[in-house]
Amino acid sequence: PKDREGQPPVERLRALFAADPGWNDGRYYDRGGIADTMKQLRVRTLKQYGAETQLEASIPDAAAREARLAQMATEWACEFDANSMLVLRQAMVGFDTEKDFAKIKAKLLYVLSSTDALFPPSLAPDVMAKLRAAGVDASYFELESKHGHLALNVDARKWTPALRAFLQRLGANR
Repeated sequence: PKDREGQPPVERLRALFAADPGWNDGRYYDRGGIADTMKQLRVRTLKQYGAETQLEASIPDAAAREARLAQMATEWACEFDANSMLVLRQAMVGFDTEKDFAKIKAKLLYVLSSTDALFPPSLAPDVMAKLRAAGVDASYFELESKHGHLALNVDARKWTPALRAFLQRLGANR
């Protein structure tokens, strides 16, 4: 698989890390690390997840909001290892659940946010068709939210009725 720029996602991430002068081909532990690169990556990711929008309610000032995102990113960058990130990205790229759809026996509720850039609702028709073709009893709900990837948590009350109906249907089928 390739990303939007046509590059394998792992190689794109590796190139980002390699551009950091402290990377040292992944042996950065005794050289002060690559905290700035990790922080910048995390700020971008948090924004992509919709964290900026989520913080608007509690931090109306744009500069203060940006500072809070930077603080969150710094805390994360101090804890997360870049080499581990490469391994996780590689695992994600190679992980394909589609071949195992027929093994799913539980009923499934598939919920995506209307503004999620990582898992956009445009994925749903294809995924739902493949689940159904594999014999999976699956339902889909699109959550209208401005909170992107964080919407399922932030706007949980908006999809509670769909979850309640799904659970009631499970109870009715006992």
